Amino acid sequence: MTTMMHPHLPHIPSVGGIDIALWDLAGKILDRPVYQLLGGPFRKAIPMYSHGRVRDINDRGEWQAFYDQVRDRPEGFKVYKQGLGNLVPRSNVGSGWPLNFTPEQVRKVGRGFEIGKEVCGDDFEIAVHAHNEFDTPTAIAIAKRIDPLEPPFFEDPLGVTYNESWLALKRVCRTPLLVGEKLKLVAGFKPFLETQTADILHPDLVYAGGLTGCKRIANFAANYRIPVALHNVGHMVNTLAAAHFGCSVQNFYRSESRLGGGRLEQQAAGEKPKVRNGELAVPEASGLGIEWNEDYLRANLAPGEPWWD
Repeated sequence: MTTMMHPHLPHIPSVGGIDIALWDLAGKILDRPVYQLLGGPFRKAIPMYSHGRVRDINDRGEWQAFYDQVRDRPEGFKVYKQGLGNLVPRSNVGSGWPLNFTPEQVRKVGRGFEIGKEVCGDDFEIAVHAHNEFDTPTAIAIAKRIDPLEPPFFEDPLGVTYNESWLALKRVCRTPLLVGEKLKLVAGFKPFLETQTADILHPDLVYAGGLTGCKRIANFAANYRIPVALHNVGHMVNTLAAAHFGCSVQNFYRSESRLGGGRLEQQAAGEKPKVRNGELAVPEASGLGIEWNEDYLRANLAPGEPWWD
C-alpha cells in the first residue's frame, strides 16, 4: 500500500490509519496488548509533553496565569511547548509562504521566552513551537536568541522537506531541533539523519505510516543514535497507539499530549487514560486497550458524517 501505483502516489495517512487498526485487531485476536506484538516493553509508561496557551508571550501576566493554572494539575507535565502567539497571525500558519521577521520582532520572541523562563523557573521546561513558517534568516535569528535559555527543543522552524537551509540553521543552533510532524515514511526523515540536521525526529503515527511505518523510522534513526518523539494532536486512537509505540521503541523520547482537558478522555468508556507525573501508562488490555464511548462519539460526529458500522 505504500508503493507508487502509477500515476498516483499513495496516501500515507490513510495507510497509517489502516495499519493501526490492523495492529489493534491482531492484539484482540491474540489477546495481547499491541506493545507486546511490537516487541516491547522497554518501559511501561511513556513521557509526554503538553501545550502552552500564552497568547501574548511578552505579557508577564499571561505567563503567570498559565503557570498558576498548570502548576498543580494532576497530570504533572514537566515539558510544555509554546508557540509565538500573536507574533505570528493565524492566517500565516500553514500558508506555505515563509515569514521574515524584523530585528524588533525577533527581540520580542527572545524576550517573550525569557519572561516564560523567569516565571516558570525550574518547574517546567518551555520548548519553542513553530509550524514550518520561517525563512532561513529568521529561523537563525530566533535560534540565537533562544539558545541561552536552553529550551528542550525548537520544533519545525523551517520548511517541511529537507534542503540545505536546515544545515545553515544547524551550524548556529545549539537548541535541539525537533523535526518532522508532516514527514512520511523513512524516506522523509532519511536526509535529516544523513546530514545530522535533526536532533529529535517527530513523526505523527498516522501521518507518517502507522505503527509499522514509525517503527521503521525509529529503527533507522537508531543507527544514528537519534531519539524519536511523536506528534499527537489527534483522536484517542493516536494517543493510545503512542503509548504502545513508545513502550516498544528503545530510542523513544516523548509524545505530545492533549490529555488533561477532559474532552479527549470522554472518547473512552470506563476507566479513562490518565497522565500522572508527566507519563502515560501503556494499557495492558488486548489490542490498543480501550473501549469506546459510542454515545459520545455519535454525538460529536461532523455534520453529515455517517456512523461507521
